[in-house]
Amino acid sequence: MGDVIDMPSRAEQGMAYLETEIRKLMQAKGESEEAIQIALETLKDVYSRYQGIGALGFEVTLPDGLSDAQTDSIRSQIQTGIELLNDAHGHLLNRLAAELVLTKIKLHDAVVVKPS
Repeated sequence: MGDVIDMPSRAEQGMAYLETEIRKLMQAKGESEEAIQIALETLKDVYSRYQGIGALGFEVTLPDGLSDAQTDSIRSQIQTGIELLNDAHGHLLNRLAAELVLTKIKLHDAVVVKPS
């Protein structure tokens, strides 16, 4: 059976979702298009710089004499652990990126005087 490829990728889908939601949220708060673009550019910049930074992987040499079932079980457990760690790092990166975007928006709002 062949590999399944999501089109667009989950990362692209996630980025599109974040962009849409940030835009909606900021528009609802009356933010300017300039502030929205700063937020979106910051988000894209953070993701491009740090994408994959938390991706972990390593090799393990298993001792001789293990059955195929034991080897498969150990590999599966290691893979599951790595996936959990990568997911945790991904969530942390998302949270940090969101906090950075919000901080830049707050700084932008503090500097830009909005017309009355």
